[in-house]
Amino acid sequence: MAKILLREQYACYNHPHRRTTNRCDRCGTVYCDECLTARGEQEFCRQCATAYDAIQARRQRPFLEKLKDFAPKRSSVLFSLGFLLLIVVVGFAFGRVISQVTLEPEEAARVARAFRGTLQTTEGLNLVEAIVGGQVLAATGERGEGDHVAKRLVDGWADPQVPDWRSADAAFPQEIVFAIERQVLAGGQAFSNTVTLQASELSPPETWVRDFQVYVSSESAEGPWEEVGAFTLAESPLLQRFTYETRPTWYVRIVILSNYGSTDYTSLAEVGVYLTQ
Repeated sequence: MAKILLREQYACYNHPHRRTTNRCDRCGTVYCDECLTARGEQEFCRQCATAYDAIQARRQRPFLEKLKDFAPKRSSVLFSLGFLLLIVVVGFAFGRVISQVTLEPEEAARVARAFRGTLQTTEGLNLVEAIVGGQVLAATGERGEGDHVAKRLVDGWADPQVPDWRSADAAFPQEIVFAIERQVLAGGQAFSNTVTLQASELSPPETWVRDFQVYVSSESAEGPWEEVGAFTLAESPLLQRFTYETRPTWYVRIVILSNYGSTDYTSLAEVGVYLTQ
């Protein structure tokens, strides 16, 4: 009885004075018998019946007429062709500009890291690489011609196409001081336990570094310095790794004691400083 009384409270949407329990089978709105139209076994209001008839009419069209729904309009085709042409023109112009730009090795390394999506190298994060703020603070000697200066040691490239570092002469020792950018570790203390050196294929093997020492300091570029190891670089162009006990490090000093026989100069392609696990 309660359900019957509840149902009797419904009023037609168009005729509020008429009580009804009927609804449009499409939109669900309450209507009286006068406001509903039969379509097969269903009853629709006027708006839904019109929409239903339009859908049925489209479905009953010949097959070739239906294909027109999927055919692009002429305006759409012209717009797509124009947009494609614009992309080609812009791409060509951009390519010409890029081809005329000469990137410094440090900038090229930054682009390469961006494409890679990380500053990490295969060895880890190189704390003295220029891309993370590392720099060469001092060097006892360097050859200016051909850009064979000490900053080449931290540009991120050990490549025959990129200038290497070359000392001004073959005198020993040769000393090079590197600095770690303090902000790279967000104010924390930097530590290191590994250095990597790589000889340069751009220079003759007899000029490659042979014996060297590594010193670190956590105070200043003038020291005090702590020697953490004496090593020998094998006569090979491959990157070579040298480890020592983990030490607080903001500055690294490499002292080169000999090369492989050159009486002209000493060469080196790249230096890295890492904290490895």
